[in-house]
Amino acid sequence: MPPKKRKQDDSDAEATDAKPAPEIDKAQMRRSIAFITQCISRCTQEELDLVLEAVDKRQDRLLLLAANAFKPGDTVTWTDKRGNQERGTVKKVNQKTVAVTNHHAEWTISPVLLKKVERK
Repeated sequence: MPPKKRKQDDSDAEATDAKPAPEIDKAQMRRSIAFITQCISRCTQEELDLVLEAVDKRQDRLLLLAANAFKPGDTVTWTDKRGNQERGTVKKVNQKTVAVTNHHAEWTISPVLLKKVERK
């Protein structure tokens, strides 16, 4: 049986998914957060459930996009729970995690925490 393919970028992806977010003014960000906080404070339970569902979907989408940036054999770095900089090789890419090996152990890491090491 052939291996399952990972879900690729689909046609309903927003244009902003493919590009890095533009730099946002910190004052503008504070105003936006204040506005969102005011809106949320007026929500009913049903509306809050819809907001949480939308947040979950967006987080899943961002994880998928981050995971699609890696493939087996890539060299990556990350910071472990103790604050140590680690380096390893991608062994397997799942939808929400990446399996990475180094000379110490095998790790399962969220792709948003990994940085690809560019080869020269």
